[in-house]
Amino acid sequence: LTADERRCDGNEKALASLVGPVRYHLPLPSARAMGIIARAAHRVVEVSASPSLREMYALSPTEPRRLLATLNPRKVHALLSLLSSSSAGRVVVFCDKVRALPFLSDALRRAEEDRGGGRRFVGVLAGNVPREERRRVCDAMRSTPRAVALFTAAGNAAVDVPALELLVEVSVVEQSAQQDTQRRGRAQRVAEGKASAEVVTLVTAGTHEVGFARRRLAHVRAGLPVEWVVEEEEGEQEEGQEEGWRAAAAVAP
Repeated sequence: LTADERRCDGNEKALASLVGPVRYHLPLPSARAMGIIARAAHRVVEVSASPSLREMYALSPTEPRRLLATLNPRKVHALLSLLSSSSAGRVVVFCDKVRALPFLSDALRRAEEDRGGGRRFVGVLAGNVPREERRRVCDAMRSTPRAVALFTAAGNAAVDVPALELLVEVSVVEQSAQQDTQRRGRAQRVAEGKASAEVVTLVTAGTHEVGFARRRLAHVRAGLPVEWVVEEEEGEQEEGQEEGWRAAAAVAP
């Protein structure tokens, strides 16, 4: 039993000999037509990086590079702009880099304070979060119409918020087709009054994230319509945020 038989390595044909013939298969278009899952679109937004960040990225080892790409100030700016302009109700931001969580949660809290009656940041759900706090975050997501929460991969399958309308990925890592399907499935739950949902992946131009995202599209396209957007930012949005990515790179092993 699997949500998605496709594999990133293309070896799904081996299932018939390793496990047995497929007895039942429900195509995603049929599931949407039957109302089993909600309609959803996937958009990849490629965000530029400043010259100083690109230079630091080029000179850094693997783990600091990944943190720099995740905490690109222009990407954080794009995230906050998206949350401010989107008409979606409940939003989950996925970040698989645990070291980036304090910087992103701080940015989301400051955005809530600056915008007053906008979105309410309800907390972080990660593998090390106690069960009671997980329950509080999930309850807040269900009861707050304009809630936004920050999740790691721990939220791929263990969170049930059917009214979720927008899922934003701010870090892109290599993962299986099944993990991708589980994550996107958070936004494809059916709920009363929910017409559709959107999945947005933010990647930093000129980094490993672009290659990871393109490889994932091979199996994502079969399940969701995908749009790739190259967004050129004007000005220096990283002003006042440099300490975030510099600190992240400094603490990375």
